[in-house]
Amino acid sequence: MKAIAYNIRKQEKEYLVKANAKKHELTFISNELNDDTVIYSFDKEALILYTVNSLSPELLLKLQEFGVKRIISRADKPSNAIVHLARGYGIFINYVHNSLTDEKKALQIIKQLDRLLDASF
Repeated sequence: MKAIAYNIRKQEKEYLVKANAKKHELTFISNELNDDTVIYSFDKEALILYTVNSLSPELLLKLQEFGVKRIISRADKPSNAIVHLARGYGIFINYVHNSLTDEKKALQIIKQLDRLLDASF
């Protein structure tokens, strides 16, 4: 599965690379998702974001047009409003608990990507 992680720190990247074990095609960007960086999500099936609660309808529309189907939040549980808004664009939001260590978050994120990949076959 093709996925991109925005606003990623060096330590998080190391854990994700290790947990991934070259199974998924991951791209890492140190900048946050915004109008200038959304282009990097083109042709990606999943996004890994620090938080999703500030996603705008304009960004969600661009993500939909670029083919994004899933977003995984690695910092907080998304609000019901943003989950509902994203679903309107055909994008589903998952999250990993913020209370986990970075290493455990990485493992959970890769497990979610594995499930998405298995479901697509």
